[in-house]
Amino acid sequence: MRGANTFTESPFTLHRLEDFVPPDHPLRAIGQMVNEALGKMDALFAGMYEVDSKGGRPSIAPEKLLRTMLLQVFYSIRSERQLMEQIQYNLLYRWFISLTMDEAVWMPTVFTKNRERLLTHDAVIDRESGRESEHGRQSAACQVAWVCPGHSDRWHSRA
Repeated sequence: MRGANTFTESPFTLHRLEDFVPPDHPLRAIGQMVNEALGKMDALFAGMYEVDSKGGRPSIAPEKLLRTMLLQVFYSIRSERQLMEQIQYNLLYRWFISLTMDEAVWMPTVFTKNRERLLTHDAVIDRESGRESEHGRQSAACQVAWVCPGHSDRWHSRA
């Protein structure tokens, strides 16, 4: 007997993002390494995001920003616009970034502005200028990636 070609979506789910990621997926092991390295960078992040007297909307958490940048390198996503689009529908990406199913994905311009803050505060290395900090060396195990200013589609990863 032929099944019905219907789609009825439930407004609620009893699953967590964790349930959709296979236990042996490579991003699980990578995620553990990334979390360890990011934990060592907590003091740097705290200094970068001190209360600003100008106000404004909250920035992207630097940990989420770096995890997102890693996904772009790992999966060869050519632009930040494509990256934001794929995060919108890819549960694996959302899990790795620590973005819930209900959280909105950032606008590409907001993502770019926040990424520039990481370069300004030496949280990653800019290969063209040769800037490196102790925190950059600590994150080497994570293959932290960055974009060179002025070259939006040229990505480099730190070995």
